[in-house]
Amino acid sequence: MQLAFHGAAGAVTGSNHLIETDGGILMIDCGMFQGQKELRNRNSLPFSYTPRDVSAVIITHAHIDHSGRLPKLVKEGFRGPVYATPACVELLKILLLDSAHIQSTDCEYENKKRKRKGLAPLEPLYTEEDAEKALGLLKPIDYHREFRALDNVSAVFHDAGHIMGSCFLELSITENGITRTLVGGGDLGRSHQALIGDPEVRDRADMIMIESTYGNRRHKTEEDTNTELIGILKTVVAGKGTLLIPAFAVGRTQEMIYRLFELSESSSIPRMPVYVDSPMAREVTRIYAAHNDLYDQKTLEYVRRGKNPLSNPDIHFVESIEESIRLNTVPGPKIIISASGMCDAGRVLHHLKHNIWKKDCHILIVGFQAEGTLGRRLVDGAKRVTILGDSIQVNAQTHTIGGLSAHADRDEMLAWLKFYRGSQPKVFIVHGDPPASKAFGESIQAELGLECFIPQWHDTANITFTPNGLDISWQQANADTGVQEQRERLAGLCAMIDAHLQGVSAEQDGGSAAFLEKLNIAVNDILEELRNTR
Repeated sequence: MQLAFHGAAGAVTGSNHLIETDGGILMIDCGMFQGQKELRNRNSLPFSYTPRDVSAVIITHAHIDHSGRLPKLVKEGFRGPVYATPACVELLKILLLDSAHIQSTDCEYENKKRKRKGLAPLEPLYTEEDAEKALGLLKPIDYHREFRALDNVSAVFHDAGHIMGSCFLELSITENGITRTLVGGGDLGRSHQALIGDPEVRDRADMIMIESTYGNRRHKTEEDTNTELIGILKTVVAGKGTLLIPAFAVGRTQEMIYRLFELSESSSIPRMPVYVDSPMAREVTRIYAAHNDLYDQKTLEYVRRGKNPLSNPDIHFVESIEESIRLNTVPGPKIIISASGMCDAGRVLHHLKHNIWKKDCHILIVGFQAEGTLGRRLVDGAKRVTILGDSIQVNAQTHTIGGLSAHADRDEMLAWLKFYRGSQPKVFIVHGDPPASKAFGESIQAELGLECFIPQWHDTANITFTPNGLDISWQQANADTGVQEQRERLAGLCAMIDAHLQGVSAEQDGGSAAFLEKLNIAVNDILEELRNTR
């Protein structure tokens, strides 16, 4: 078999892995690249494989960096089944349609600028129609129920404890009469996380694919996290200020609602209004409330006592844009939770624009911030930032509480891996920035004695099943100087040309603009040829 890494390899986002076997091609995740422009530009590149040749897809959880290019895959020819847990399927129905709306809206805005310059319009990455087609392929599969992903691959979902409906895989793959097991894929959550159950674990595997987002870090303890959060909240109350919490609509928002409820229940913090300003978060919270079968014991105890941690008098879900705008005139103290979690889109941008210059504003970062995002610049201490076209002085105080992450840290991942040490699996480390992945690999080898591989974008592992285990040979993408490299170089050239065109005025320099437009068309024609060359 071959295991190819077409995303979340050498980076955190864009999760996309291909298992090619005698029985067909199985894809694990089809995520969006997020963060720096260089990464985001990968979303518009052609897939480095033929989508119609993929037999089936498994989505490990609904976060867009694991699911967001699924409609693009369908747009370009994929027609097979897409397997996910029932809760994940419900979340995907919200997230993928929202993502399609964003693609279309952003493209429409860009095309208005291009029209004024006399440039040809662009197409969105995908449309709501493409997203609907993708949703029509979803097949919900319960945890712990074995199913046939391919003729020679059986699969079981186990709870990853990351977000509602997240899973890691247990794949039994048979080739040449020999069966080997691959465990992992997706993200691994933390124990004792709010609302949802702890990550499950198995006890043997021949291969493990594991994330490394926090592979070189340890999270704060639960006690330290709550102490720090209480201190921030008391400061906000004393100054009658505003606490802005940029949070992803899936997972982080529900975690924060729960924690604020719990601290209020214990009288650890004074009561104050909490505004959840994200229509998507409202719908996602409804799904979380409906799946109490996936709650942990602590949350179930609250439910049995007639208390709903996701719905209490202090929580106000904001619906209309008008209500969202009015929040900026509501006196403090108050808390606003709004998407997106990395401050790169959504209503949170408007709240930051209206509050970040105020000294009584506090910004609470509760999740991973990718390089190149506004959230990362705030964490790094930027004194001035550009929001919605305006350069704004940062007078707000930014707080980072790493203990609120939904990702397992270095020690938690090592503890999970220890269960498999007896079977001596080969470990593939994905979903991490290079320093984190490298440090985590060194920790695994030093503490567990397991052989590790850290793939880069488009690397492929050629794996032969033998009676005694596995033979693995490595094919590095950077050693391939063929079509894929040419395609990516030309895509980069197209991006440069587009950037140049943005600064050229057709009225002032029509000749230059006309020449560049012709060159752009020519390069895109070459790209189209390459798309059809497999």
